[in-house]
This record gives sequence, structure tokens and C-alpha cells, in this order.
Amino acid sequence: FRRVLFRSAVQYTSAENNKKVDFSRFRTSRPSEATKKVVQNLSRSLRVTIFYPAANEVRETVVPYFEELGKESSKLQVEVLDHALEPQRARELSATGNGLVIIAQLDDKGAPSQRETLNIGTTTELAQGMLATLDTEVQKRLLTLTRPGRIAYFTTGHGERNFDMGAPFDVNKEDLRAPVGALRQILMSLGYEVRTLSVANGLGHKVPADAGLVVVAGATDAPLPEEVSALSAYLNDGGHLYLLLDPTATAANGALAPILKSVGVKYHSELLAHDELFAQRTRKAADKNNVLGTGFSSHVSVTMLSRAAGRVGVVLPRTGWFERDGQPPAGVQLDLPIRTAPDTYADTNGSFSFDSTEKKQVFDVAVVAQKAVGEPPKDAKEAKDNKNKRELRLAVLGSVDAVSDLGLSVRTNGALVQDTVKWLTQEEALVGEVAQEQDVPIVHTKEQDKLWFWSTILAAPALVLTIGLLYVRAVRRRRVS
Repeated sequence: FRRVLFRSAVQYTSAENNKKVDFSRFRTSRPSEATKKVVQNLSRSLRVTIFYPAANEVRETVVPYFEELGKESSKLQVEVLDHALEPQRARELSATGNGLVIIAQLDDKGAPSQRETLNIGTTTELAQGMLATLDTEVQKRLLTLTRPGRIAYFTTGHGERNFDMGAPFDVNKEDLRAPVGALRQILMSLGYEVRTLSVANGLGHKVPADAGLVVVAGATDAPLPEEVSALSAYLNDGGHLYLLLDPTATAANGALAPILKSVGVKYHSELLAHDELFAQRTRKAADKNNVLGTGFSSHVSVTMLSRAAGRVGVVLPRTGWFERDGQPPAGVQLDLPIRTAPDTYADTNGSFSFDSTEKKQVFDVAVVAQKAVGEPPKDAKEAKDNKNKRELRLAVLGSVDAVSDLGLSVRTNGALVQDTVKWLTQEEALVGEVAQEQDVPIVHTKEQDKLWFWSTILAAPALVLTIGLLYVRAVRRRRVS
């Protein structure tokens, strides 16, 4: 009787407190805060239709993910169907079998209109790749459906970095600089269509009206005055511009200087270095130019980094630095959100070592600026609704390599790009990290390498030897007593 009573109590308690605990590294079976914010800000209704049979191991991961996401807004409906048992619904959604997730936007009558499909698979072997990036893929589909017409332009024709996703250091390539293909992939994952922009398609006259974001990725040749004027006009009309500077490109930086001056900052092309705190890559003296950004302001563009301040750093290979150029113009809100570690110096003579003519200090390596444009709100209600609100937004980074394929192999650099782009495009409500389970290369500083070396070579053997000697001594004492 006691056993029956105990089992009944356990079953009742389990049924009433049915919870799933995910101990995986990035908790991919749960939606991230960033994806939850996308759902919380839905303006139109969506329906998620999940096609899986009743007994399926992949279903046990996919369904709880969407059910938790559905709790964030009444505008997101979630249903689970078996393709074999619901042939009519499957035809309506063009579903060809189980293992699919279809996210559909609903019209005023509740009928699906636009659709996005995720092909996950029905077995663990087939689904593991998609499950590792499930949250990223879901967020991309949600943004595509709810924020159409998002176009990001990369300027070309001035020696900018290309999108080559192949080996960035193939000696047979004409351009040996690290490409920005990973940056393009991040923008696409945020729902942007990526296009190129040059004099041939209008940059010398006017930035296209459909541009949600313009990126200048490491130009080395000076753009024409007409191109700079077009970028300035786009910015002053409420555009969003992301400048990624190459400190070795003196001509290009000089041509773009008027844009920086318009918000009250100046760029210095001197390469920064640090004798102790830097990211190892080639294990040569030049690695001292891979300085770390360890100080962060409270600006929205560095939200994830500021939350982990003191524990993380952004790797900034070959970066210049910024300083304020007098008072910012009227209405411009200026912030310098990333600072280097103390004892960083501008390596003016390229010796990769600190000289008496140089000065150690903290340097600012990024700039963000914004200004409201257009007519002010007519009343308090319009101001609250933020209707007709347009803002010029400019983000500048002193190192294009920090967001190249090389730099974005570091997780913190990816977090910087995510938050900066969301701030640039006035989507502050969506800042936050997506959940994913992809391994990234580990980058150690020189001090960390020293610590690991002496810990494994000296400290660990010494600890084992000490414990052994203490144990032997204790045994001998017991035998003598």
C-alpha cells in the first residue's frame, strides 16, 4: 500500500509540475531574449504550423521552443500537425512532408498570405545542423515577414572589402585582406537584402530611397566628392550609415573626414598597440596591434558587451582611434562607446614596442551619433507614438578587421555587430543575443597564454607532488604511532 501511495504521489507531482530543464551550452531548445522581443513587437498576426508525427525525438525539442515563443504575444499562434493526418492543411501551406515548420503571416480574415519555411528534418542526424542555429533561423524568418523591404547597401569601387567566403589568406588571391562575408551573413540573418552601391548605380548622385542601411567596409581609395556629398545628404535626411575604417587608407579616411566632423569627431590613423594585453594570432611582434576593447559605455549599441563588462573584450586588429573635435553640433547626441585597455599606446613609428616619444593611455575606438530630423511631434500623443520620427544614425569603428571574417570568429565581435546594426536601424527593442550552438575559435591574450603554460608545466605537477608527499607523510605518521 505504501508503495502504491508513494508512486501515486510522485506521478501527481510530476504531472502538476511538468518542467523541462535544458543543460546544453547555449540552450537552443529555448528562444533567446532577442527573438522574444521580435514576437512581443509583432504588428500583424502570425501562425506557426509544425508538421511532426506524435512520437518523434526532434519534435520534443522543436515544439517546446515555439510554445514558449507563443506565450510572448497573442499575435503568434502555434499548432502542431501530422502531415499524414492533415492532407488538406498540408496542401494549403504547400507542406511536402513532416519535419517542416511553416511561419505564415495572416491577413485580416485569418488566412495565410506570405510564408517562410524551415526544413528541420525528422531524425536527430538530419536535424542537428538546423537545431544548432534554430533561434537564429527563426528570428530571420520573423523579421523577413514582419519587416519587409529591408535593404542594406555596401559601397564598392573604392577598394572596400569583398564578400569572398573562401579562405581569406589564399596567397593566390589578388586581395589578401580578410573579407566581410560574415558581416553580410549577419545582416541577412536580421532579414536584410544585401546589395552593392557604386557610382554606376547612383552613388555619385543620391543614395537609393529604399536604403535601410549603408555600409562602407574599409575603403582604401578616396571616394569622389560627389559620393561623399550623397552619403552626407542621405545621413542628414535621416539615413543610417556604418563606417568601418582602415587606418592604413589615408586617402579614403581624409575624404570621409567631413562626415565625422559633421558629428564632432576626428579620426587618427595611428595604429594602436599594447605590450601585454593583445590577441595572439601569428605569435609575432605584429600581434601587439591586435588590441582589446575592454571598456564600454551604457549606449544601446554595446548592450551585450556592457552587461558583461570586466569579463569580455572586443578584438580590434589594426585599429586607429577617435577624439572629440570641439562641441558636437546642435541636436547631435554623441557617444564613444568602446575604449581600449589602459597602457595602450599609438605605435607611431611602427616598432611594435613602446618608445619614450609615445604615450600610454586609454583610447576611444568607436563612435555613435544620432540626431532627430524632420518636423517635431505636434502633440504629446504623437511624440509617444513616435510617428513620423526620423533620426540620422551614424556608427563608426576604427578597425574594419574587427568585423571582417577574421574578427567575427570572436563571439564578442559578433555581439557588437548585432547590437550596433539594431541600434543603427532604430530597432533598440530587439537588442540581445540569439541562442546558437556553434563552436568558435578560442583567442587567448599573451597573459592568458603565460598563465596556461605555467599552470600546466609547473603549477599542476607541483600540486600533485605536494598532495602525494603530504599523503605519504600522513601514512608514515600513522604507522609510527
